[in-house]
Amino acid sequence: MTVSVIVLNFNGMTRDYLRACLESLRRQSYPHIQILVVDNASRDDSAAYVSQAHPEALLVETGSPVGFGAANNLGLARAVGDYVLFANNDVTFHPDCIERLVSAVTLAEDIGMAAPKLLRPSQAPGSPRLIDSAGTLLRRELTMYDRGWETPDRGQFDTPAFIFGSTGAAAFFRRRTLESIRYEDGTVWDEDFHYYYEDGDLAWRARNAGWRCIYFPAAVAEHHRGASMPPKFFDKTRPFKVDTIKNRYLMIVKNVSGSTFIWNLPFFLAREILIWGYLLFQPGLMFDTCRALWSSMGRAFEKRRRTRRSGNEVGLFAAVPCEALAATFKTAARPSE
Repeated sequence: MTVSVIVLNFNGMTRDYLRACLESLRRQSYPHIQILVVDNASRDDSAAYVSQAHPEALLVETGSPVGFGAANNLGLARAVGDYVLFANNDVTFHPDCIERLVSAVTLAEDIGMAAPKLLRPSQAPGSPRLIDSAGTLLRRELTMYDRGWETPDRGQFDTPAFIFGSTGAAAFFRRRTLESIRYEDGTVWDEDFHYYYEDGDLAWRARNAGWRCIYFPAAVAEHHRGASMPPKFFDKTRPFKVDTIKNRYLMIVKNVSGSTFIWNLPFFLAREILIWGYLLFQPGLMFDTCRALWSSMGRAFEKRRRTRRSGNEVGLFAAVPCEALAATFKTAARPSE
């Protein structure tokens, strides 16, 4: 079984992230890997580096800047694997990470997605590592968040669990899962999102198609979060703020069930007061956000009409420990000899 690893890159050689990412993929214990680097119109020497130092990697150049989903769709169109790992260029993978992710999704037939344990790079010697993401969940106000974000890693997330999804920085899928949610135009990622919440939309669509996502802490990688853009909302430029606000609504409209929305309506409305209260003091941002919503909301409702919703909410708002899989955890996670 082949794993296609799609590395999305923009100026990845500026801080040497791309080199570290590709070298970590070269050291993987899993033997059947196809590496694709989608270069999103980098202005550094990323493309030249890939061609010269990693001839085993297929270089896909966008030509001009495109959104996160569009770039991943370009890579996916060239991928041949039975499994697909979408990765940012600022992620480095422990040598057995991919092998363990494959083990994770094969634990049950309906597991279509897997999330690794993402750590921040080492800080001061002797200090505990910080967690970047132990998978993603939804808050009741219908926003996504990374479990354990910026908390010291003391083993509190070392049990596999069923969760909502995986951050787009390192998201692992069965190919069959992606095929089951492919749009009529052949794309998988929704290109209306451009940046932010596209990974939540993808995970939610897969869940609505009947697939589960497992967090598998034996698969470990490191993430330099914020390599391409500021990680905090107020530090972002206006276009990225617009995408952050708009895309949450697109994700909700396309995927949420009526019962889930009604059950969480008070929390949703409380969030709306904060968002639109902020926008009232930012008239330019409010105008741009409303215009973006107007141009894309019709397509979101049309996509919702064609999407099957399973009603399975296990792991949507809270991680569910995989007690039935706990006995097989160590065996399944162990790298092959």
